Amino acid sequence: MENVFLKLLNMSISACWLVLAVVVIRLLLKNAPKFIRCIPWAIVGLKLICPFSFESVFSVLPKGELIPEHVVQSNSSFEPTLSEVFEYAQNNPVVYDIGLDQNGSITFTEFTAPDSDYLNPLLILSTIASVAWLVGLMVMLAYGIISYLKLRKKTAASLNLRDNIWLCDDIQSPFILGLIRPRIFVPSYMSEEQLSCVEAHERAHLERRDHWWKPLGYAVLAVHWFNPAIWLAYILLCRDIELACDEKVIKSMSMGDKKDYSRVLLSCSIPHRSISACPLAFGEVGVKERVKTVLNYKKPALWIIIAAVVACIVAALCFLTEPIDTKIDKETEAYLHTVILEQGRSEHTEQYFPCEDHIILKAEKEGAVTTVYALVRYAEYSYTDGIIKEESGFHCPAVITLDMEGYGYSSNCWWPGDGSEYAPSIREHFPRSLWSKAINIHKYSDEQSARCRLQAEQYYMLGGAAETDIGQMNIGAQLPTIVFADRHTVILNGTFGLLVYDTDANAIVHLISYEKLGTIGIDILEAIASSDGSLVYLANHTGTGLEFTRVLDVKNLTISEYSGGVPKDRFVTEDLFSKYGGLIEAKNRTYIVNGSAVTIDGSILYVRADRDWSMSSLQIVWHNLSTDEMTVRDVFPESKRVVPSLDSFIGEENLSKKLEGYTFNDLVAAWGEPIGDGSITTNAAWSIENTDYIIYVSFEEGNGAVVSAQMASRTPLLQD
Repeated sequence: MENVFLKLLNMSISACWLVLAVVVIRLLLKNAPKFIRCIPWAIVGLKLICPFSFESVFSVLPKGELIPEHVVQSNSSFEPTLSEVFEYAQNNPVVYDIGLDQNGSITFTEFTAPDSDYLNPLLILSTIASVAWLVGLMVMLAYGIISYLKLRKKTAASLNLRDNIWLCDDIQSPFILGLIRPRIFVPSYMSEEQLSCVEAHERAHLERRDHWWKPLGYAVLAVHWFNPAIWLAYILLCRDIELACDEKVIKSMSMGDKKDYSRVLLSCSIPHRSISACPLAFGEVGVKERVKTVLNYKKPALWIIIAAVVACIVAALCFLTEPIDTKIDKETEAYLHTVILEQGRSEHTEQYFPCEDHIILKAEKEGAVTTVYALVRYAEYSYTDGIIKEESGFHCPAVITLDMEGYGYSSNCWWPGDGSEYAPSIREHFPRSLWSKAINIHKYSDEQSARCRLQAEQYYMLGGAAETDIGQMNIGAQLPTIVFADRHTVILNGTFGLLVYDTDANAIVHLISYEKLGTIGIDILEAIASSDGSLVYLANHTGTGLEFTRVLDVKNLTISEYSGGVPKDRFVTEDLFSKYGGLIEAKNRTYIVNGSAVTIDGSILYVRADRDWSMSSLQIVWHNLSTDEMTVRDVFPESKRVVPSLDSFIGEENLSKKLEGYTFNDLVAAWGEPIGDGSITTNAAWSIENTDYIIYVSFEEGNGAVVSAQMASRTPLLQD
C-alpha cells in the first residue's frame, strides 16, 4: 500500500504545477468562451488518474519523482505490520547523552539503540501516511454516497411534471440527480417563467454530460484529498461548469431575457453549500460572478477563441508530459565515451589526439541494457608549433546500445545512411519526438565542435594533463592574480599557468600549464592583457626583467610569437584591500583572498580559496556593493570535493572518517550555514531536515579542516 500511496503522492505533486498553470490561464483568458475554460480541468484530471505519461521535449516539469520509492524502502527483507511499526516507535526511542569533553568538543553517548535494522524512519512515516490516506479516501467516498442517498430519499415523493422534470416539495433549489437516467428536480413553488429558465440551464448540463463530469471530478478529489491544490481545482471546475452552462443558455438571449434569467438565478441561489459530488444545482456556486457574466456577456472574438485553444494545447504539452530522460550513470557514461572513441578510430589515430562530444537526446534503460539516442561529434587533432588543427572527424546522430552486465561489457552502434537514406533511416531508428533534432544536427555543429577543440587545447597545452589534474594540485605560494576581467571573461595567472574562464558558460575555455609554457621558453610566467581582454601577452620573468615572447589570441585560442616589448595597451586591476578591506574580511572570514580586484557594474570581482590552499577550492567571486550579495563560481568544479547530503549520514557509525578531507567551507557550501552562531568555525552543527538528528563537527582552527564529527538527537531525553 505504501508504494501505491507514494505513486499517488508523486502524481499529485506533479499535478500541482498544472493546476497553477490552469489558474493562470483562467485569469488570462477571462473573456474566452466559458466552455473552453473547462478543458484545462480535464487535462488536470487526466494527469491525476493516469499512472503513466508520455515524454516530450516541451515538458517543463522537474525530472524524476520528488519522492523516489527507494527512500522509504526497508533495509531488510522483513516487512513489519502496521501494529509492529507503532509498537516499535513507542518502545524503542533513540536517546543520547550530550556533553563536552576536556577539549571543549561535543560528545554524545547512545543510551538505547534500535535492536533491528529494518525500520527506516521514512518507512514508518510512509506507512502511517498510507493508512491516513486510505481512511480519508473512505470518508470522502462515504460522504458522496450518503449525500446521494439522502437526496434520493428526499425526492422519493416527487411528482412528474413532464418528460424528466419532477416537482418536489422538500427542496429549495433545482438540481439534476442520477447518472444513467438523470432527472431534473425543481421546487414545487416555481412559476412557469422561472421553470423555463431552469429547464434550459439543466438541459444544457445534460447536453454537456456534466452529470458525469462532476461526480468523476469528485472521485478524483477523493483520491487526492490530501492535496489543497486539487481542492482548489475542484472548486474552480464546479464554477466553470456553471458558467459554461449559463453561457450556452443565454448566448442567443436578448438583454431583457438575460435580466429575467439573472433574477431567477438570484431567487434560486443557495446561501452556503459544502462540496459534494452531486447534485448539479441551478444556484449552487458563484452566483454573484455568474450574474455579472450573464449581464455582461459578449460574443468572444475569433482571436480570443484561437488563443484559448492554443493555451490549452500548450498547457497539455508542457505539463501533461514528462521530460525526456537524458541522464545515465557515471559508469555508463564512461563506457559510452570509450565506445564512441573506438568507433571513430582510423589508421592515423595513433598520431593524433582523438576526442568526442555527445549530446544525449534520450536514454532508455531496461535492466543492465541502456539504449542511448545521441548526437555524436568525433574529431582527431594534430599539434605543430603552437597550432592545433583538426585532421579528420564526423558529426552525426547515433543509436548506441550498451550492455553493462557482467565483466565484459558489450555494445552495438547504429549510424544513419548517407545521402537520400539519411533522413528515412533516422525516422526508422529514432523516436518521433527526436526526429527534428537528429535530422537537423547541423544546428549543434558549432557547439559540439567547440567542445572537441577545447579538449584538444587542454590536452596539448597541458601536455596530456586534464583539467581535474590541475584542480587536484596545491595553489602554491600565492593565489592566482587577475590578468583581465569583464562581465563575460576572467583570465587568471597562477602557479598552474594561465587560464581563461568564460562566465557565461561557467567553464574554463583555455588552460595552459607551466609544463607546456616551458616548451616555448617561459619558465616563470608574467601575463599582461590588453584593455579589452582580446589578447594576453606572455612574458618570461628572467630575474633582470620581463621578456615578452608570445601572445595569446583569446577569441581564436591560438598562441603566436611576439616581439613588441612591454605592451602599452594593458588592463589594470585595483588594490582590493585598500578600498574594501573591512567588507571583504567580514564576508570571507574562512577564506584566503587575493589582493587584486576589478570593479564591474557596481560589483567587485576577486579570487579566493580555502585556507588549506587546495586548487579545487579556487573560486571567482562577484560581490555586489549595493546589495552586499555574493555570486560565487568554482574554477575547477570537476575537482571540487562533493559533500554527501545530510540525510545520507543517518545510520553511519564513523562520521569522522566519512568527512575526512573536507573543510568548513565545503560543508557550508553543501549544507548551508550551521545552526546557532555562524561565526564559530571550530565547532558547528547542522540539523537534518525532517528528522530528529543533528550533526556536530569540529574543525582545525587554522585551515578549517574537519577533525571529528558526531550525530545526536535534536530532542535528547533529559536525565536527572
